[in-house]
Amino acid sequence: VLFHLNLNFSSVEVSERPAIVERCYWPILRLAERHPWLTLTLEASGHTLERIERIDPRWIDRLRALISAGRVEFVGSGDTQLIGPLVPASVNRWNQALGRGSYERLLGIAPRVALVNEMAWSQGLVDAYLDAGYEALITEWNNPRRFHPEWDEEARYRAVWTESPTGRRIQLLWADALLFQGFQRAVHGEREPEEHADKVLERAGASARHLFLYANDAEVFDYRPGRYASEPKLAGTSEWERMGRVLTALRERGVEFTSPAHVLSDAR
Repeated sequence: VLFHLNLNFSSVEVSERPAIVERCYWPILRLAERHPWLTLTLEASGHTLERIERIDPRWIDRLRALISAGRVEFVGSGDTQLIGPLVPASVNRWNQALGRGSYERLLGIAPRVALVNEMAWSQGLVDAYLDAGYEALITEWNNPRRFHPEWDEEARYRAVWTESPTGRRIQLLWADALLFQGFQRAVHGEREPEEHADKVLERAGASARHLFLYANDAEVFDYRPGRYASEPKLAGTSEWERMGRVLTALRERGVEFTSPAHVLSDAR
């Protein structure tokens, strides 16, 4: 389960940032603390972490402790959430280098994995991530798969290799947009937890498969950014508590919660 944290969300006023930290970011850490069988993955830009530190430095301290305890894996993304294919290679290199500096300063870590910003892919991005020290990237499966009918469908469930134009290689992990949209609907109360668990188990295979049950915004739970008129209205019950029930339903059906780095270790 991967949560993308972004305090530069275009639909959110600066004045709303403390509310997002309280209503969306603290519950992620509490979710990890309450469920010892759960490993969560968080991703944020260096800029977002710096803003969180200004608002509530205790959150940064708690995240560091959970990372040290192996309860949370942190995934990088750069200093800012820029769209890599639209800027020069030198900008991408600096964005990743500055982001790594923020992660080391604030969290004391050098992440192995990065989430590609906006899932906007270009082979030319690979060198920038490799130069920054990353071993693997996460990007979306659904759209590129439409243009590559030759791809092995089973590849969506494991780490695969890709090359930069200069011939350097990096591993890829795939996020499935349809799967994380279903998770979001279950947490919003549009689908029962057990029904969602059944949908996930339709992806089971003869051998172990890796899936991101969720790989999207954290700011859509117990908060509404106001992007779309179709956003479901907040109910009286906590969506983070409902998320705990969704995850418990999955665990009771045999789903094992692991981390991107664990999948990379298995792929070696």
